[in-house]
This record gives sequence, structure tokens and C-alpha cells, in this order.
Amino acid sequence: MALSRWERTSKSSACESLPGTLSTQFNCKEDDASWELIVGWQPFKWAGIEAGYVNLGETTANAGATSLNAKVDGGVIAVNVTAPGLRDIGLYGRVGAYFWEGELSGRLSDVPPGSSPLPVKDDGTSPVVGIGFRWPLGDNVGIGIRWDRYLEIGNDSVFPAGQTDVNNFSARLMWNF
Repeated sequence: MALSRWERTSKSSACESLPGTLSTQFNCKEDDASWELIVGWQPFKWAGIEAGYVNLGETTANAGATSLNAKVDGGVIAVNVTAPGLRDIGLYGRVGAYFWEGELSGRLSDVPPGSSPLPVKDDGTSPVVGIGFRWPLGDNVGIGIRWDRYLEIGNDSVFPAGQTDVNNFSARLMWNF
């Protein structure tokens, strides 16, 4: 049985993952909701594979005259494993890879406008893990909630804040065929 899903997700928790003292020095907020468009195939009752696009939204951090904006998006491929006996309703786990592209832009307070190292762009591949719960509303439509953790986003040598983990809590609408 094949399945296709459109999923609208809530804000990610990137602000909570600012490393060290940055989380207390910066006024950090998430301006954007994250979202996904995922398609998948479930060849077995207990396991399936999915691939798609994930936009983790935009995070803004301000401290004095310093203002930073971070955006991350990219492709994902993952394997879902359903708890035994809970194929249509219930608990499932997810593990996969996130092929991300990130951009850090903004203004640094101690750097003259023409000599700023920003914007900085980077890309990479990071692991993603998650756990979710789904509930069918009919033969082809269902709803669910899921928590995903995108691990080690960013590059220590490129982004001043280094690598970070991003938590993403989501509510989802699923269409199966």
C-alpha cells in the first residue's frame, strides 16, 4: 500500500538550542512556522519509507546592535517502524537523514558594514530521529502528532554558534491511498 502525506508543522525549538551563553545574551524568537511535504510507501504492515522536503523555518536572535537570522531547509529520507499490532492507529518511530542547506545572515555590532562575514551559507547531512502517534479518521485520511529531532545542524567552522540540534513538534494531516 502506498501513501502520500501533506504535513503542516508547528514552530521548531531552535532558540532553545543556542549554545552556551548565547541563549541568555540574545533575545531569540522564531518568526516562522516549519513545514513539510512528505511522500512515502509502506510495503510492510510494520515498516515504511518516506522522502520529502522540510523547511525548519526562520530564527532571529538580537543582542544590542547585533541581529542574526538563521534559515534551514532541505530534503529528508527516513524509515518508519510501527509498534507491533498498531499499524493503522498508534505509535511509530522514525530514523533517517536530513540533507540541509542553511544560511546565517544579519549584522554584527562590532563589524563595519562592508567587512561583515555575513551572510554565511553551508550545507550538510545530519541524522533525524522521531516518534509519533497517528489516528485514522477514515480509509484515506488521518491526523497525527510527531516529535522530530534534527541532530548536528550547522558546521562548527562555518557558523559562529556551531552545530545545534533542532526539536520540531508537529500536528499533521495525512492522506493515504
